[in-house]
Amino acid sequence: MTRSTVIRVAVLAWIVLLTVVSLQPVRPPETVALHRVFHLFAFAVTAALFRSVHAGPRREFQSALAAVLLGAVLELLQTHLRHPFEWWDVRDDAIGAVAGILLYQAACFIWT
Repeated sequence: MTRSTVIRVAVLAWIVLLTVVSLQPVRPPETVALHRVFHLFAFAVTAALFRSVHAGPRREFQSALAAVLLGAVLELLQTHLRHPFEWWDVRDDAIGAVAGILLYQAACFIWT
């Protein structure tokens, strides 16, 4: 299995996990306090993974945008589970995506 294949499988597995967790009809009350942290972390990882798949320069914007759009789609799907659409969650997804891209770039700078 090539490195590229492993990364693509990891991205797909992450998207499936993120979707399953996001679309749970009932959330444990203990997670309410960490809700924002979950969004920031999840979409930082998502954007970094998307960036790792896109070879070539200047793919940061596309990777971050794809992560934010995924977050918005998940928010929209949650409305079918009787959860309200929360714009502040999309905002946190965007902040997390930018942080993920910055961390990805920093890691690439340090390790190359």
